[in-house]
Amino acid sequence: MNDSEQLAQVARARRVASGLLLVMSALFFLTDHIAGHSQLASFVTAFAEAAMVGALADWFAVSALFRHPLGLPIPHTAIIPRNKDRLADSIADFLEHNFMTREVLSDELGQIDFAGLAVSWLSDTRHSRWLALRLLRVVPPSLQIVDDVQIRVWLKKSLQTGSARVKLGPIAAEVLSVLVADQKHQALFDRMILWAHDKLEQYQPLIRERVYRKTPRWMPRMIDEHLALRLIEEFADLLNEMAVPDSSWRTQFNAEIDKLIDDLRSVPEMEQKLHVIIGQTLQHPLLLQYLDRLGREIRQRMAQDLAAPSSGLQMLMADMLIALAQALGRDVALQRRINHGLQELGANAIARQRKDIVGLIRRVVRKWDAYTVSRKMELYVGRDLQYIRINGTLVGGLVGILLHGLQLLIVKSSYGL
Repeated sequence: MNDSEQLAQVARARRVASGLLLVMSALFFLTDHIAGHSQLASFVTAFAEAAMVGALADWFAVSALFRHPLGLPIPHTAIIPRNKDRLADSIADFLEHNFMTREVLSDELGQIDFAGLAVSWLSDTRHSRWLALRLLRVVPPSLQIVDDVQIRVWLKKSLQTGSARVKLGPIAAEVLSVLVADQKHQALFDRMILWAHDKLEQYQPLIRERVYRKTPRWMPRMIDEHLALRLIEEFADLLNEMAVPDSSWRTQFNAEIDKLIDDLRSVPEMEQKLHVIIGQTLQHPLLLQYLDRLGREIRQRMAQDLAAPSSGLQMLMADMLIALAQALGRDVALQRRINHGLQELGANAIARQRKDIVGLIRRVVRKWDAYTVSRKMELYVGRDLQYIRINGTLVGGLVGILLHGLQLLIVKSSYGL
């Protein structure tokens, strides 16, 4: 509720209270001259008189909190404006010792199921997509902060640092072992033979030309052609022999692969060679160009995807958030740990900063002038105080009836009526 709405409510309550005072005053003056002729009128007059007095007394008390009634400098009035600094200190002390203690904060935060709220909120597809979009929107501006050269240098350093800290030999040995176990190395051997067959077929004219150049000039061209054809056929037969499943070539290839795996695991020189190869590769111009192109493509594709009405990245991120929420929802123990951790973190953080928080309250209130303090207080509690005036008017009237009735009883008793 804003200040204008609060001010309107206070004004309405004040009009009711003041209007009730005027009604009681008018009722008193209208019935006062006939009170001696009618017992009923006397009760009405007593009610109106006491109600008027009660209303005036409560008006004075309420007004004295915020200002001098009727502008008169009566002692102990305008209490809030005159004591605003002490009021600031009191409010700050009250909050510090009753609301911001670690015990109170821990107890209050312990009643909140943070993990459950997160699971419930993220499980809603609308919420997960909204959060995913907000998270991904920070990516393009972040990428614009650095240029392509900086991205390439970062990628290069990351690869260098990562490779330097890792034992490459055992990793390479394990990868080769997996390939050998799945017979992938045999497929590689077969692919090499097929590649050699293709190249042999492709370069037959070149082989013939080379044979012709290497033979004496006086040798007939037909013999050169025959030699070249025999050479090509021998190579083809050799490749076919290598392709046989149990050929000696294949057996030797298997043995070399096994030896390479053992060397990668146990020979220090192999580890050094791998690091040298990685280092040389990272310095190669082709790799540097690729890293530059990769950085640009990543940035462009992410920007294009996020600009699309149906972003694939957003959907992927949203699905990941939903999966995370579902996994968290199934893990009750993890939920308890998260709730306890956030409870302790929040309680400790607020308790450590409570001096600063209440200090801010104290400084802000002290900076306000007397009128501002009085106005803000009246906005927040003024309506309730006006209802005190209303209640004082009605209660005063009822007390007036009671006292008037007691007075009549006493008079009748005194005269023996």
